Amino acid sequence: MGNDFFDSTTYISLSTNFFDDMFKHILVPIDFSQQAMNAIEAAADLAKQVGAKVELLNVITLSIAVRKNQAGEYESIKETAKDFIDQVIATAKQRLEKFKEAVADREVEVLTKVMVAEESKSLVKMILANEHDLLVVSGRREHKLADIFDVPIREKVIQLADCPVLIINEKIEGFKISNLVLATQFRQDISNVVESISKLKQLFQATGHLLYVNTPTNFKTTYEIEKEANRFTKKHGLNDFTLNVFCDKKAEDGIMRFAERVGTDLTIVCTDGSNWMTRLFQGYVANDIVNESPKPVLIYNLARI
Repeated sequence: MGNDFFDSTTYISLSTNFFDDMFKHILVPIDFSQQAMNAIEAAADLAKQVGAKVELLNVITLSIAVRKNQAGEYESIKETAKDFIDQVIATAKQRLEKFKEAVADREVEVLTKVMVAEESKSLVKMILANEHDLLVVSGRREHKLADIFDVPIREKVIQLADCPVLIINEKIEGFKISNLVLATQFRQDISNVVESISKLKQLFQATGHLLYVNTPTNFKTTYEIEKEANRFTKKHGLNDFTLNVFCDKKAEDGIMRFAERVGTDLTIVCTDGSNWMTRLFQGYVANDIVNESPKPVLIYNLARI
């Protein structure tokens, strides 16, 4: 099924005020890795274009102040653990300032914050407790470390976030969107996020592609897909998106292969926030998409937004 399924739309010039309520406060939790820097740069680029401010957040856990002795018991690294924690906080603030300086040329407001959590289990709660309407998270890592952005923490952020989460896996040279893909199987009700998606598309004057991945286990005929697609696009006002059907063995593989074929700059997936590593669609997000996509992935948690 080709891209001529829907009529093309002529875009009109939109005032900046149209995007005022889109993203105003972008939060970037960081661990001082190169991957985190990639996320900061993308966030700053986006912030400049939507008139938002960026906040860099580093969360320190109290576990850094203890260690196991030869008997296997925990003990303070220093006699006064508070002095050590104060030192770590001061160092973190200095490092945050350097990360802030790295995006000074974007000329956007950048705030910095250091927080202390009692245990690693509190990391997600502390991240989500901050004021923000977009989370930008670093994704793929060059090595596995049990830190703020190991896979389990990232999963929980996606499941519990009450705002969109933008995953940045690789360095993006100047964040812009010429092509975006909205992966769907037309069964979801995206009424509460469609305005945000449409504004993002219009902001960048991007070509939007609706993507249905037809798999052997969930095979549908062309007639069935067209019927569901017409109902979906009419309900959500997405007639300026092209419709594309891509056949693959697994839905997640089909999404990434189609995205590569059309040269997409952003893949959008909506989830219901459930155990999202288990299945794709019907409210779930595939682990492969989040961790392996070389281009940004924007996730909307329909259950919480």
